[in-house]
Amino acid sequence: MNTPSAHKTIFGNKGNVVKTNSYYRTWPHKSEITNTWNATNVEAHARKRRVLNNAFSDKALRGMEPFLVSNSE
Repeated sequence: MNTPSAHKTIFGNKGNVVKTNSYYRTWPHKSEITNTWNATNVEAHARKRRVLNNAFSDKALRGMEPFLVSNSE
């Protein structure tokens, strides 16, 4: 992979890449903890992403801007 478009093709929503359980289960401190990075189940990952997508939407980020600006110094 040597271009940004290649990364999107391989790992994007329509990419045909499956995460292997053995690799992604070595990283969390407790193996039963699943987050968006180590979720190998497509449905579990999608559920977690939907929650995060709401938190990082344009509307949510713009709503936090006054707080971030006032606490940036």
